[in-house]
Amino acid sequence: RNIVIERCLSCHSTVPSDRTFGPAPGGVAFDRPESIKQYAQRIKVSAVSSRTMPNRHGNSMTAEERKLLGRWVDQDARLE
Repeated sequence: RNIVIERCLSCHSTVPSDRTFGPAPGGVAFDRPESIKQYAQRIKVSAVSSRTMPNRHGNSMTAEERKLLGRWVDQDARLE
């Protein structure tokens, strides 16, 4: 969950700090932990499998972060 907050929330928020794409691109916001869990499989596809996210320059996700994120989703994206 911390990886999502650190790497994704700057854009995927109702009040993003990076306003390049406007609020909540694609209608996806991670402001609430429940939203992160709701979109867990989509996060895995975008950030782990296809590596299309994050797409901001200078906010690259490391290979280790991608592996950890994938494992977290595979373990039911627990919020605790």
